[in-house]
Amino acid sequence: MRVELTLQSTSAKPAEVHYRLAVPRGSVEASLKVCSPAGCQDGVAVRATDPRRGAYDAAIRARAAAGLEGPPLPVAHFAPTPDTDGRGPALLLRAAPVTKGVPLQVTLEYTAPAPMRGGVSRLRLPARGMDGRVSQAQLSLDAPSMLDPQIDGHAADDVPVELDPWMAAELSARGRPGVSLTAHHFDCGQRRCVRLRASAGAGPARPRDVLIALDVSPSMEGPARSRMGAALLELLASLPAGTRVRALAFAGRARVLIEDARLPAQVGLAIFARASTDASLGAATRFEAAWPILARWAADRRVPTMAPLVIVIGDGGLTTGASDPFAPARAAGVEVSVINLADRNSLDALRAGAQATGGTLLEAGAAARRAARGHGGARLREQLAALFAPTAARRLHARGALGGRITLAPLRAGEEVVWEGVMTPGRRRTMRLTVDGRSRRSRQAKSAWLTALGTRSIRRASPGDASGGLVAV
Repeated sequence: MRVELTLQSTSAKPAEVHYRLAVPRGSVEASLKVCSPAGCQDGVAVRATDPRRGAYDAAIRARAAAGLEGPPLPVAHFAPTPDTDGRGPALLLRAAPVTKGVPLQVTLEYTAPAPMRGGVSRLRLPARGMDGRVSQAQLSLDAPSMLDPQIDGHAADDVPVELDPWMAAELSARGRPGVSLTAHHFDCGQRRCVRLRASAGAGPARPRDVLIALDVSPSMEGPARSRMGAALLELLASLPAGTRVRALAFAGRARVLIEDARLPAQVGLAIFARASTDASLGAATRFEAAWPILARWAADRRVPTMAPLVIVIGDGGLTTGASDPFAPARAAGVEVSVINLADRNSLDALRAGAQATGGTLLEAGAAARRAARGHGGARLREQLAALFAPTAARRLHARGALGGRITLAPLRAGEEVVWEGVMTPGRRRTMRLTVDGRSRRSRQAKSAWLTALGTRSIRRASPGDASGGLVAV
C-alpha cells in the first residue's frame, strides 16, 4: 500500500504532527519519504536496539537550538504503535516541521497480507477515524498481475474513488488462470530469509461424496459452537451440484446423524444443532473413533469417480495417542479436510494428519464469526471453495539454501501455498521452488518490500523486541 499525505497547519509557529494510520492486521512498514520546500529525506529501517532509534527525537530537540540558517530539512518517524485502546492495529507517523502556508508532503508504504481464497485476493482497509481535521482520501487500485480489480465491489478504473475518513474499504482482485510462482530472499537482521509462493486461478468445482464429521467434544463450547450453524449453512450452500452428504458426530465415540446419502437441499440444520450439545460421546477428540463409520461410507461409492471427502468441523483440536489416527484414511485413499471454527490455530498434529491424506485445513474462525454475526458469508464461501477445487499442482517442493528438500502441500485451483523460512548459514544463498516440474529460483526482494519482509521476520523471531520502525533525518 502506498499512502501520500499532505500535512498543513494554521498555527503561526512550526509544529510537529502525530498521525495514526489505521492498517489491516499483519501490516508492516516498508518505506518513508518526507518532503518540504527545503528538500526531501528518505527513511531508513532501525530496530529498537539501533543507536539511530533516537535520531528523530534528537532532531526535534535540535530545532530549538539558536543559529539555524534557512528552513530546516523535514524529519519523520514511522513505526507500529501498540493497540492500547482497542481500535485495532496502526502505524504512527511523526513528522516536523509543519509550517503555516508550507505543506509537508509524506509518502508512506506498507505491506499487508491479502491471501488468495476461492480465486480472489481481498484486503480490507479500516476506517481512519472521525477526526474533523482529516480530509477525504482518493483511493486507487493497481493489480497488473491479476484480473478484475475492485474497490468495494465496483470496478477500479482510472478515476480514484473518494472515501470519507470514517468509511472502511475493501480491495479485491481475481487470480489469473494457471499457476504462478514467485520466490524472494531478503535480509532479516543478521540472517537471510526466503519467501516462496505458488498460486493458481480458480477452477470448476467437482461433486464429491461428502462425509461430515462434527466435533462435539467439550472443547467446542464457546465461540466455535456458536459459529457452527452459520458454517454448516454456508457449507451446504457451497457444495457442487451432484454432491451427496452423510454426517456423524464424534468425540471419544461416534454417532451417526445422517446414514443414507442425501442431496444438500435435503439436509436440515436441526439435527446438527441437537448433536452439538450431546455430552454422551465423551471428552476426547479422537478421529479414530469416527473412522469405522466413515470407512464404511467411503466404501459405498455409487459413482466410482466421485471420490469421498471427509470434512471435520471443529475447533482445531485433536486427541492423539501412540498410533497415527489418519493412517487408515491415508491407506484407503480417503481425503480428510478440516474446518476450524475457533480463533486459535489448529494443532500441528491435526494439520499434518489432514495434509498427509491430501486434504485441506481451513482456519475459518474469523470468516465464520462474520457470517454468524450477519455480516455476510462471502469470505467463508471463498475459503470453503478450496475443499472442492480441482488440484492445480500435486508436486511442490523447495530446495537450496536450507539443505535437503522441503515438500509443500498440493496446490488447489483458486488458492495459494506460501512458505517462509531462515536460510542455513554457509549454504547456497538462494532457494528454488519447483511445482510439477516448473522451477523458480529466489531473487533479491525489491527495496521497500525487502525492508517489510525482513522487519516482519525479525519480529516473528523476537516478538519481545519492538521495532524502531523507519526514520528520516
